[in-house]
Amino acid sequence: MAEMEWGGAEAVMLRWNGGSEDQRFPGIGNPQSRGLPTWFILPEEIAEVVISMLKVSKKISE
Repeated sequence: MAEMEWGGAEAVMLRWNGGSEDQRFPGIGNPQSRGLPTWFILPEEIAEVVISMLKVSKKISE
């Protein structure tokens, strides 16, 4: 997960990096396009919930 600027606004982007244990996505994760890793932008309402839950669980600081 990453917070970045996208289209002139702050956005939360997400992807799974994959791993050697899952042979369907060896090393490139998901989503991907033609073997290249891609990211997707969470809708603002969902991003707010995800960030709030990570703060509650102390996975990220405020």
